[in-house]
Amino acid sequence: MRYLGVLGAAALMLAGCGSDSDRYNELDDIRFTSEPLQACFDAQRRDEGWTRVSQVGVLYCYDSEVDTLDGIEALTALQYLLIISESLTDVTLPSTLLFADISSPLLADIDLSHGQRVHTLGLRTPLIGDLDLNALPMLNVLALQELPLTTFDAQAVPNLAHLVLIDTPLQQLDLRPIHALVQLDLYDNANLTQLTLGTQPQFRAGFIRNNALTALDLSGAPLLEALDLSANRLTGLDLTANTELRQFRAQSNAITEMRFDYNRKLGYLDLIDNPLTGEMKQYIDTLDWVAERHY
Repeated sequence: MRYLGVLGAAALMLAGCGSDSDRYNELDDIRFTSEPLQACFDAQRRDEGWTRVSQVGVLYCYDSEVDTLDGIEALTALQYLLIISESLTDVTLPSTLLFADISSPLLADIDLSHGQRVHTLGLRTPLIGDLDLNALPMLNVLALQELPLTTFDAQAVPNLAHLVLIDTPLQQLDLRPIHALVQLDLYDNANLTQLTLGTQPQFRAGFIRNNALTALDLSGAPLLEALDLSANRLTGLDLTANTELRQFRAQSNAITEMRFDYNRKLGYLDLIDNPLTGEMKQYIDTLDWVAERHY
């Protein structure tokens, strides 16, 4: 799993809470339908020294046989949930959650209706093609991998700062309704030919690799600093408006000509495996403000 594990790492850092040596352990009364999930919970509470429900803010479980989260509603202080399974088929997010990262190849249904507090959501499943994000008004980070999405409703997530889409069948992606975007990660979306960013005054980084883009308008992203467009189908790109750009990679495209006269902060340039003209190669050699140049 390329990206969702990164989200999970943030949750694990928050696992440590104060221990309690009270004789009565109210967590002995918590029972899950799934025995593998029960085993994960029991091991985690022993490791952390938890004895009270109020201490359980994080639950993580890497077990392929977790097939249900039934019973999780008893964890009334739960804020961070990380589940990586091969058997989980449906999920209802608890109303207490701030962070959820869930992966299962059998996950066919997720109920987000109680997710009003969720700021970070990661999902990996090939079975959910329609995701209603309107129930997540606080959503700030969204990572979706392998979902068979045919559309993405950016109007449902206007405050999104970080979007990750990996290995989806999307053909078009219009992000104009979002105005708080800081980072965009698009990997392995083989059918994605059109990306519309619109005005993105806070956009700093784009890692947009191995898609099928033939053009991209970046004029609405004046603060862009890092851009990787490798393995697309670009023939060129206008970076005139991106005067803060420091790193630019565009390996394995169809670029013949580009100009970097307005990118005076550029320190790294990679245009390897492009059909650059001889004139373009000579031009790159004159970019003495670019410390590292590859073509």
